[in-house]
Amino acid sequence: MYNAFISYSHAADGMLAPALQTALEKFAKPWYKVRNLNIFRDTTSLSVSPHLWSNIQKALDKSEFLIYMASPLSENSKWVNKEVDYWLAHKSLDTLLIVLTEGDIFWDDENHTFSDPKNNSLPDALDRAFSQEPFFIDLRTSKTHEDLSLNNPIFKKEVLKIAAHLHKKEPKDMASAAVLAHRKMIWIRNGAISVLLILAILSISLGLRATKNAEAAINNAKKAEINRLKADSTALEASKQRDNAIKARKEAEYNATLAKLQKDTAQIERDNALKQKSIAITERNRALGNYLIMEANKQSLYNPTLGLQLADAALDKLPFNQEINTDRIKIYKENVFYKNIGKFEKGIYSAVFSPDGKTIITGSENSIIKLWDLKGNLIKEFKGHSDVVSAIKFSPDGKTFMTGSEDETAILWDLKGNIIQKFIGHTARIISISFSPDGNKVITGSWDKTVRLWDIKGNLLKEFEDHPQYLSSAVFSPEGNTILTGCGDKVARLWDLKGNLIKEFIGHTSDVTSVVFSPDGQTILTGSGDNTARLWSLNGKLIQQFKGHSKTITSVSFSNDGNIILTTSMDSTARIWNLKGKSLYHLKGHSDLIFSANFSPDDKTVVTSSLDKTVRLWELKGKLIKKFKAHNYIVQSVSFSPDGSKIVTGSADKKIRLWDKEGSFIQEFKAHDEAVFTVSFSPNGKTILTGSADDTAFLIDLKGTILQKFIGHNGNIFSTSFSPDGQKTLTSSQDKTARLWDLKGNLIQEFKGHIKGVSYVIFSPNGNTILTGSDDKTAILWDVRGNIIQKFKGHSKSIYSGAFSPNGKTIVTGSLDNTARLWNLKGQLIQEFKGHSEGITSIAFSPDGTMILTGSLDKTVRLWDLSGNIIHIFKDSIYGIDAVNFSPDGNTIITGSWNGSIHIWSAPISISSFLKSNKIQPLHSSQKEKFGI
Repeated sequence: MYNAFISYSHAADGMLAPALQTALEKFAKPWYKVRNLNIFRDTTSLSVSPHLWSNIQKALDKSEFLIYMASPLSENSKWVNKEVDYWLAHKSLDTLLIVLTEGDIFWDDENHTFSDPKNNSLPDALDRAFSQEPFFIDLRTSKTHEDLSLNNPIFKKEVLKIAAHLHKKEPKDMASAAVLAHRKMIWIRNGAISVLLILAILSISLGLRATKNAEAAINNAKKAEINRLKADSTALEASKQRDNAIKARKEAEYNATLAKLQKDTAQIERDNALKQKSIAITERNRALGNYLIMEANKQSLYNPTLGLQLADAALDKLPFNQEINTDRIKIYKENVFYKNIGKFEKGIYSAVFSPDGKTIITGSENSIIKLWDLKGNLIKEFKGHSDVVSAIKFSPDGKTFMTGSEDETAILWDLKGNIIQKFIGHTARIISISFSPDGNKVITGSWDKTVRLWDIKGNLLKEFEDHPQYLSSAVFSPEGNTILTGCGDKVARLWDLKGNLIKEFIGHTSDVTSVVFSPDGQTILTGSGDNTARLWSLNGKLIQQFKGHSKTITSVSFSNDGNIILTTSMDSTARIWNLKGKSLYHLKGHSDLIFSANFSPDDKTVVTSSLDKTVRLWELKGKLIKKFKAHNYIVQSVSFSPDGSKIVTGSADKKIRLWDKEGSFIQEFKAHDEAVFTVSFSPNGKTILTGSADDTAFLIDLKGTILQKFIGHNGNIFSTSFSPDGQKTLTSSQDKTARLWDLKGNLIQEFKGHIKGVSYVIFSPNGNTILTGSDDKTAILWDVRGNIIQKFKGHSKSIYSGAFSPNGKTIVTGSLDNTARLWNLKGQLIQEFKGHSEGITSIAFSPDGTMILTGSLDKTVRLWDLSGNIIHIFKDSIYGIDAVNFSPDGNTIITGSWNGSIHIWSAPISISSFLKSNKIQPLHSSQKEKFGI
């Protein structure tokens, strides 16, 4: 504890402050004490520390009085002002003493304040703090060392006034105590002199006695000298023996030193050799790394999968290089990657997914059909054709499949390899096969210019002969009542099942190479030798063109949800498009033309087959899985249930709604009278916590029953959170507070520290700490008792969102200043995330802690790695994003926008996890040898 804390300007009172400290500590000091008062002054009491202000705060907390040394310089000192502000916020005004050292202080009795507050020696905080004239002393005339001594009556008188306050005595009593202490010191001095005289007499007496003892000692010394001479003779002989031993030891030491020198020389030579080897390895790795990143960027133009692996290998060869890592991230962000399915000796003409998405079937130039699992393991071979297998199609139930060949036949197979039926009649290659929706009929298209309609037993039902050139493609409509064909005469045609021509689609400038219906049957898609694909209405009106391929388009297909389009080309690439004609993904890596490509049933992967003898599987990262209108107004919060099976949404339309993970509506909860700002599932998934603009939070079960109300805030509740054990809840409010409750609605703790509304609140993963963010631009880390552990400052606008990393060691904050920031728990900035053009409204960590998701008013959602690199940008909304979240398994991302829409996306994994997964084709030995890996 300190009796007083001296607050002063070093520039103004660098000599006066130490003198005042010394005078107060010595004033009326008893002789047996080191000091009479314990006075805190920064240069004598404060150790060197990076935590200067926190140490000053502790000293202020431990001090009974604050002595403010008033001067114009101290009035403008940042540190003095902070000390005074802190004292006024935590201590009584009666414990503040003023010492005027420079400038003027004038008290205005009429207005009960200091005159001319802008020009006196007091800081702004003290100008109007007093209701009556406070105690102060004037030391403006005390400038020299002589002035600042207790021997100076003027200085001593002023020190007496302050000392009396600190000792809580009247000045006259304090003066008496000083006089008494001085008298006691004189008494003690005189007593000490008397004792010293007595001791001197005693020492003379003892000296005489010592002289007699010395004479006796001399006689004894003479006897000892005789004995010493005898001993020296003996010692001489021993010395000779010792000299011989020393000589022998030195000779041994010399030999040992010589041996060590030879050993050290050998070690130095070996170390130098190792150092040179290490330098050579480092230089070799640097050269190889630079070569690999150059090759990575070059290869990524044609084969991004290879480019990504070369970039990763380059990073592995060098100490972490941000420039190389940026190139690596860029390749990953901008491309889709493949792995090969199967090994082939000939080109692959067709590859399709089974209806359940668990297997892939392929047909090749060597007439062999193969069934594979998704890991590339061969399940079954099918032999029956005598020439190229050019077309494959699964039946709708997935129990059979049909193949078409250059041998002019089609075959229906079961999955055990048995031939069920042969379809014979075409006179040229069968290029296309399509089952009717009920699986009872099939059509085949051939280069013999005909389309044939069969029943499943191989009976010919109808032949469509009105094609002037070769047939490229023929498919059933989703209803099964019409057939679409593509022809070498640049025209696609729509037929009824009786062979009547319904409509011609004219517009391509070269052969129509592929045709397909949309899943809803309302549009058709055609591909052509003119390098374009075209989307048409059923009445023949052109809706959209898809331009980007540099050579003939070989196949076209829709995703199963009908939202995106897949095309393949003789330019060795496939492309994925949205319905507006924008290329979303460019699948690069095949070295020869691609014959076909198909979506998996869940639309998350694509299989391609090529003349380069490979079948490749591509995983679509960031794919929009589902989009639906969830509310009539802003979706302000979304949350997955702990098992990932359900989604809860809260909206400004006052509604709370429950959905399954596919986006199907389950239930609506009517609880709040105003906008719902926040919704969250309990850890066991059985209840939901909500917060609203009606100043209340509700605990609701999944049937919509309100189990508990949390009442006490007097402003909008912006955020809610369950403790990890589910036994407590948190709420944050516009009323500048956050609150901790038990499940019965009892208030446990209130968190006060922000000066504006608290936008969010969340528990740490272990439940021991709490994070809040505020419109005051700060985030605060608290213990559960309401004590501030750390403040996070740096954002220039309101902090709207924040999250703990899964391991609880870092936090991330999102702000309306368009940035997100990653911090350690000591408040140190680790990384800043820049890229959004408007404020960040929502933020989340991926469950594995390797990525961060941000939603923004700029209408985009961005996925980042922890180094601040953008992994993926989700662009589909035309409105601002107000809510984002990961599914518990991290495979799905959900976003909510200002127009009430919910988007569900497949989530890309982090680049490090991706490279370790089986989602990418490994380098083969020849590639490793070629690139020196």
